[in-house]
Amino acid sequence: MSSVHVFVSSGRFRSLREMSEFANHTYTNDGDSVPSRFATEVDLSHYEPATIEIPHSESGVPGGSIVCGPVGAPITNWSRR
Repeated sequence: MSSVHVFVSSGRFRSLREMSEFANHTYTNDGDSVPSRFATEVDLSHYEPATIEIPHSESGVPGGSIVCGPVGAPITNWSRR
């Protein structure tokens, strides 16, 4: 059974770039995995980094539209990382 986890933050990030820096998985020069600050903060492990989606809206969005995904959702700045 698949699970969907939603992390919602209001006022914590001023831009999509700040959210991306918080949530994006990185690697060392040797190719070793470095968990994102998000993954560390919520104790997230054993996940595919490409499954993290980062919607950002300057004005906020209705909660139901967040879990609908990019298709048909009224969010203009979807970013799949």
